[in-house]
Amino acid sequence: MKRRKALQNLIFFSIAANALVSCKDKNEVLATLHLDKIKLPDDELAVIDDMVQKIFPVNSVAMFRNHSALPFVLQMLNDCYGPEDHIVLSRGVAELNGMAFKKYSHQYLECSENEKNEMLKSLNARQEAEATPSVRLVSILKSETLMYFTTTELFLRKYRLYEMSPARYLGCIKKEDVKTKNA
Repeated sequence: MKRRKALQNLIFFSIAANALVSCKDKNEVLATLHLDKIKLPDDELAVIDDMVQKIFPVNSVAMFRNHSALPFVLQMLNDCYGPEDHIVLSRGVAELNGMAFKKYSHQYLECSENEKNEMLKSLNARQEAEATPSVRLVSILKSETLMYFTTTELFLRKYRLYEMSPARYLGCIKKEDVKTKNA
């Protein structure tokens, strides 16, 4: 029984910590992160944040109105990617700004929503053909943003039918009797 109580306390603490972090402002959360390998200026962070919002508009989902995937993405980039990918991050943002300036005569953040979407679609379409820093940046941000959403409790419970660790026990039942949302 003590292990079950300890597991419950551990789960409760992790949920409470996530709730506290998710209630904070994005800038406050970024200040609390320990990003020792990634050193990006504010303008590059703004470009990456805008790209993350364009790749997957989390705010369009009702449960995620005030969420941002940026802290998760930056933490994953810091902890799970190597130094060459950190260099790609800065070069990709610089190349993206250069593309925007060449095509629209202003920086990426000053572009309209349609122009930004057009640029990201063209970079996404070129993923397999080219290995430029901007294409690699979009690929990394897309994979990490999707990972952020697909590991949230809302997605796991509503769409993947995930149940907590000591899930219900279904003794002797036939495979045909098991019902899921996908079947």
